[in-house]
Amino acid sequence: MTDFIEPSENRILVIGGYLQDIEITGSGHTASVISRPGGSAYNVAMCLSSMGLDVLFLSCFGPGNRVGYAFDSLPVQSGCQRGIFLYRGTEVLAVQRPSRPAVSGALRRLLEGEKFTLAYTTLEIGAEPLNLLDAIDSRYRILDPSPGIELKNLSGFEKFDYVLANDHTRVIACESKLIIKAGAKGAIHRGVIHSPPVPGADKFGSGDLFGAVFSSGLLQGLTAEEALKVAVLESSKYCLFDGSLADYLFQMKKR
Repeated sequence: MTDFIEPSENRILVIGGYLQDIEITGSGHTASVISRPGGSAYNVAMCLSSMGLDVLFLSCFGPGNRVGYAFDSLPVQSGCQRGIFLYRGTEVLAVQRPSRPAVSGALRRLLEGEKFTLAYTTLEIGAEPLNLLDAIDSRYRILDPSPGIELKNLSGFEKFDYVLANDHTRVIACESKLIIKAGAKGAIHRGVIHSPPVPGADKFGSGDLFGAVFSSGLLQGLTAEEALKVAVLESSKYCLFDGSLADYLFQMKKR
């Protein structure tokens, strides 16, 4: 992690959860346990960085944790803890949520007046860090509510350009801003269903890849509809891919 940021007019700010993903395959004495970094916001930061974009990631890491990828990172509050996500296939076995901290005054002062091309936030570490958006200047602002996050008392959707909600999460937002992610089935915007050419099986991380590709498309000058179609296509390819999100991103870079 870094303890400074360099002024940049072409940088993406990602705020949200950093979790330890633990995947279990098999059972008993023949089971396999794979542990890797994860969390929706972390995955988005990893995807955007893999696409060659300059990313600053704000989250809770816990003492001694290091992200280890090619993007800058800062803790939202000293000592706040990462989460744990335990799963088998597409079944969620258990989730230990990361801390939901207040934002440190030092971080607020550090970000005051900073310019970002795009700010992307999930809600895994709570809604309080959303107040950081009031301190920065950003061309686009995207909210991606993570599954299982309570939204009924959340306000302030008007400060976002787009809200990327999951199909099982009820969000009340302006229709032009709301994009429903439907996993391997595609996405819905303004009542139009955008389906992939070849539907695959839902995979953890496909929605995060969708959000990253959609964001990248906007920064390349695509319209929301154009960026959405590219994101649907890329995330559907991942749903057909036999491997992790990190493995898929490596294949993307080789194209």
